Amino acid sequence: MPRRTIVTRLHSMAPSACSTSRWTPAIWLAGCRGFLARAPDTHALAPGGQLYERVAHHAPIATVAAALPTLHSDHHQSATHEGRAMERMLQAMEVFARIVECENFTRASSLLGIPKASASLLIQQLEVHLQVKLLHRTTRQVRPTPAGMTFYEHCLKILLDITDLKSKIGSAAEQASGRLRVELPGDIARQLMPYMARFRLQYPDVSLQISTPRHSSNLIRDGIDCAVRLGDLEDSIHFSRQVGTYQLITVASRLYLSRHGCPETVQNLSAHRTAHASHQSDSRPWEFGFALDGRSTRHRMPESIAFDDMDLLLQYGLQHGGVIQVWDTVAAPYLASGRLKEVLAHCRPRARPIHAVYACRTRESMALRVFVDWLSSALEDTIAPRPPATAAEERTDTAEPACALP
Repeated sequence: MPRRTIVTRLHSMAPSACSTSRWTPAIWLAGCRGFLARAPDTHALAPGGQLYERVAHHAPIATVAAALPTLHSDHHQSATHEGRAMERMLQAMEVFARIVECENFTRASSLLGIPKASASLLIQQLEVHLQVKLLHRTTRQVRPTPAGMTFYEHCLKILLDITDLKSKIGSAAEQASGRLRVELPGDIARQLMPYMARFRLQYPDVSLQISTPRHSSNLIRDGIDCAVRLGDLEDSIHFSRQVGTYQLITVASRLYLSRHGCPETVQNLSAHRTAHASHQSDSRPWEFGFALDGRSTRHRMPESIAFDDMDLLLQYGLQHGGVIQVWDTVAAPYLASGRLKEVLAHCRPRARPIHAVYACRTRESMALRVFVDWLSSALEDTIAPRPPATAAEERTDTAEPACALP
């Protein structure tokens, strides 16, 4: 119904001021309350409200109409209320999830860009609504209760589904832009260097801030948007996506093998000089991994020398220092040239996963999605495991003779 028609009907329902000395705007509005029940801005009907005051002073219809709240159908008002309630619940779930991840109200509210008091109020309202205690609070730390942990896990699933849905609906219109702080293992970063320029050309509005720390950072505390982790992940509150795999192989220089013999079994390695990697998140110094009879196993080696950089480890092997385990893609050019020889190829360790890890999927932007997609594609091109070389593919080098493998 047009607003002017509504106001005309309201005025027609009011008696003239002289017909009764007892008539007041309040009495008139009380009589019209059923007609106005659909008005969401009911405070306008109270003394002091715009509609009340303008009717009290017998303002023209047009003036009263300007103060009249927009009227909605009962269905629309109900839907609006439910929509706001759902939005409030989702906000509370996101705040709760971030508090669990940060273990701290102050840090979580800072990351979300809301006052700490607002975060605390949301959690209180959430606990009242659910009628259960969700968090244990101390002066130093905040931990979820058993019920809180269950609720947290369901929150993550719901928030993840919503983000995926938004991504599918809005990805066509949204442009990838913004800054990403990315943490990469140094070995991965070197492999990706030839592809970085391609990413910048494809997504010029995405800026990357890349770090290669020796030890894994705390994503939330250090503000990392995405981190690449090698090997199997421990139980974590973070989201992850497998973006590739890598394959370790056991190699040595041909000259070393000609002098010290070629190990035919894993046990034979105890009689050889070895060098190890100490920088990978899933590596264990002084141990080599293998797959025997379909099972993964680790073989303890005598302590000798370990490097926190794969390039240094590779150079040590190329200089005839001993037997090493490196990525097959790193060793590939030296295997092709004959400078290195793979040993114990029949018990290669299983390929290991590479994961992109991020703290909160609800904060995932288009920039992060396109970066992770690009990362998966680039890793497929650079370090995807390759099958062992056949005898026909191996090069024989007289200066550094090869040993025969079983």
